[in-house]
Amino acid sequence: VFADHESSLNPIGVPRKLIWNLPRRTVYFGTSVTTIFR
Repeated sequence: VFADHESSLNPIGVPRKLIWNLPRRTVYFGTSVTTIFR
């Protein structure tokens, strides 16, 4: 959940950190970031 909040401050840093930590969740988080940004 905290990832959503961080995505607002660092949309570029979050997805990159998730890929290194959870490559599988990257797809799920990537979609969430786009929805929040929109």
